[in-house]
Amino acid sequence: MGELKMWWNSSVDYDWLLAYHRSHPFLRRYATLMSAFGALHTLAAVGLLLSPDLIVGTPKRAVVATLAGVAFAIFAVAFKRQIETKRASLAYLVGSDIGTASVLMCITPSPFSILAAAIFTGIGNYAATFHGGRIFATQQAFAFAVLVVLVVLGIAGRTWPVPTLLTAGGTAFIILFTSSIVSQALVSHLRQDAAGAYFDPLTGLRNRRGLIAAVKNLCLDRRSDAPLWAIAIDLDGFKTVNDRFGHDYGDQVLQRTASRIEQACQPPSVAARVGGEEFTVVGFGTRDEARTCADRIVASVYDIDDDTPITASLGVANSLWDRLPTDIDVAVSFLTASADAAMYRAKDQGGHRVVHADPSHR
Repeated sequence: MGELKMWWNSSVDYDWLLAYHRSHPFLRRYATLMSAFGALHTLAAVGLLLSPDLIVGTPKRAVVATLAGVAFAIFAVAFKRQIETKRASLAYLVGSDIGTASVLMCITPSPFSILAAAIFTGIGNYAATFHGGRIFATQQAFAFAVLVVLVVLGIAGRTWPVPTLLTAGGTAFIILFTSSIVSQALVSHLRQDAAGAYFDPLTGLRNRRGLIAAVKNLCLDRRSDAPLWAIAIDLDGFKTVNDRFGHDYGDQVLQRTASRIEQACQPPSVAARVGGEEFTVVGFGTRDEARTCADRIVASVYDIDDDTPITASLGVANSLWDRLPTDIDVAVSFLTASADAAMYRAKDQGGHRVVHADPSHR
């Protein structure tokens, strides 16, 4: 029961998932595959229009023709550009469900119209891939409701034997739900494994590998003249907190600090936990923008009302792209090394402050 509740409450970091797909040689073609799936939907709708016995009546034919045109337009756009936001993805999902259901309802009730409900499988697989348990379950419930309505319409038409219609319904159910549920279980586990390789399990921030992947993704959309900057963060006296209150309490302090660091960062920037009490933030922008971000972090980490107030030392380094190695991994390592050097100088000066890297380190 606990696992079911965890699955039901599960959520998906859509931005990270999209970036992960972009970075994977095969998965980056997923949008193309979805566009091809949509193109096949369009061709299927055209085929229905060419079959006078399947779509009867001008209103129904008009509905199918309109939805075929809309589907073609949507998937033509999807072929050129991925669905960039979670809201757009949900709109795509809802529109696909409603459009598919509308076309199925326009088909003359028959075993064919019932079996055609299996086309929801593709939509269900999309929901399983890009969204959490609640959205997937909602999509599956909608598909099941449409399937039931199709069977009822077939029985009410009294044109086909009831056992034939029920057999068609059962077959569609097996195809639809077995495929989607197995896909959801598999994708969910694969997604958790992939996320585990990119995220720190204690704080939820990215780890170093996740940081590099996120920076590479940011590079796809960055301004060509935007400098890259890095902020190295180290908590002052954290070992004393662990020694005095225990590691469990220390973990709570790390979680609290990670949340504050993430809230203090503004796009385009990404935060990561790269060591025990060490964090890194990388972003694009001017030296002043990097300093502003660092000032927000150092102010937000320390709160005198905390049970155990803690401070942080920060080092900031920034550089133009033409001064950095072309390899993103090497460039980030180069810049964070400069930020680390500045951070240690901040500690030498007493901590709870921000220090910029020397020009010779940039």
